[in-house]
Amino acid sequence: MAKYKLLLMLLLVSSSLFVAGCIDEDLSAEQIAEKMQ
Repeated sequence: MAKYKLLLMLLLVSSSLFVAGCIDEDLSAEQIAEKMQ
């Protein structure tokens, strides 16, 4: 169970860093969510 929690945290951190790197001021959170899918 701990392995899955660690993997999930790693995925969340890496995806949030990716979003932060791709973010533009004119993008809304909904548009970012669409890009992530």
